[in-house]
Amino acid sequence: MTAPRTAVVTIAHGRHEHLRGQAWGLAAQTRAPDSCVVVAMGDAEVATVAHEQHPAALVVDLDADVAELPLAAARNAGARAAIEAGADVLVFLDVDCIPSPTLVKRYAGTLAERAGSAPVVACGEVRYLPPVPHPADYRTPAVAELAQPHPARPVPPPTAT
Repeated sequence: MTAPRTAVVTIAHGRHEHLRGQAWGLAAQTRAPDSCVVVAMGDAEVATVAHEQHPAALVVDLDADVAELPLAAARNAGARAAIEAGADVLVFLDVDCIPSPTLVKRYAGTLAERAGSAPVVACGEVRYLPPVPHPADYRTPAVAELAQPHPARPVPPPTAT
């Protein structure tokens, strides 16, 4: 069986240091995503930041009123671009998330086991980092040790989808 082509999809407006932190985490993956799609919502600088770490990143420009960012439309545009680029698995990652090194591998593996079945939505554990003076302060190999589970978000069992 062929491994599914996996795309990470992120939407962004501003928060450039967070986008850099996410790219840092994606660069440390044990299984790199096949593609990275970044949707820039009314922010031309997002493309420059996205290409710093991922020169091959696919950037989708979406006109946006900064007072009312089109979050759902941006996610849909990112999904469409990822699928058109050949992705089988879409990992939606908020711009302020730093993925654990096995995130892409785990999602791709979990969803490959269900290939050919009805569409599946998988949810992984979400952990929260303590505040730091600057988002770049999170870019340390020990970042995962700082993360704590959120008391209101239960950790799904490893086999749950």
